[in-house]
Amino acid sequence: MRTIHSQKRQKRGHKWLKIALISCLVLILLNLAGGLYLVDFALVRPETTVRENTSFGARWMSSHVHDTLTIRRVDGLKLTGYYFPASNASSKKLAILVHGYQSSVEHIAEAAPVYYDEGYHVFMADNRAHGASEGKYIGMGVLDSRDYVQWIDTLLRQNDSLEIVLHGQSMGGATVLMMSGRADLPPQVRCVVDDCGYNSVFDEFAYQLHQMFGLPPFPLLYVASWESKWLAGYAFDEGDVTAQVRQARVPILFIHGDADDYNPTWMVYELYDAAPTEKELWIVPGAKHAKNHIVAPEEFSARIRRFCARYVD
Repeated sequence: MRTIHSQKRQKRGHKWLKIALISCLVLILLNLAGGLYLVDFALVRPETTVRENTSFGARWMSSHVHDTLTIRRVDGLKLTGYYFPASNASSKKLAILVHGYQSSVEHIAEAAPVYYDEGYHVFMADNRAHGASEGKYIGMGVLDSRDYVQWIDTLLRQNDSLEIVLHGQSMGGATVLMMSGRADLPPQVRCVVDDCGYNSVFDEFAYQLHQMFGLPPFPLLYVASWESKWLAGYAFDEGDVTAQVRQARVPILFIHGDADDYNPTWMVYELYDAAPTEKELWIVPGAKHAKNHIVAPEEFSARIRRFCARYVD
């Protein structure tokens, strides 16, 4: 009798072990599938690229003479950029403007007059997986910061006496902030202007995951980060913008709207506190994400020009 009961208990134990193993396998597969969905949702280039042909930025670009440049990256991608020479060809001042996530050069070109009207040459590029540039996966500033170092090297080969301002909006802001702490940042870069960037790729995705789907970061975001490393070439923790800012070598102007609910305003305080260089923080009252130049256009221009004038002759 005991032997029969023992055999039954063994069978029940095997049954529950099998159920537990199958359940774990299902959970693993669901998380892998969920991570792939997040990578596809957040990082894969949209099938169609809409150029903002009627915006102020598009009109500004079309009304100013420019050269179209290309570079080939180490991963084989061809990237496209646009160089607008200053009205004074001998000017040594160059502003490099970096657009945001699923945005365009036409959008960041809205900030071009801030610099161009002060005698700067202006350079803007389509980020990888945007516009005319190649690429399947968006770089979230991690890959883009490396791309722009090559862009700078390319521009300096034409004129190595340039004094450069890096200006980025949203993901572009995160990009130029990550560049501020790079050991290979050329000394010709004099200062950085961050317009509503985020403090880290992981925190940004964690915030968006909660806002859009009501989900916590664990475990899905960790799985997606591993899959991003495999597919896109970087993990989310490689986009620690705050850590890069702690290594900053140049002065930084931080601009952020107090009504920003996309890259929440608390992120800029973390970034500002981390910066070891000369710095300035402007919180724009009532400005939502990427609207600082629209809410307070005159002060936006004046603050940037005043800040850059300290470091660019």
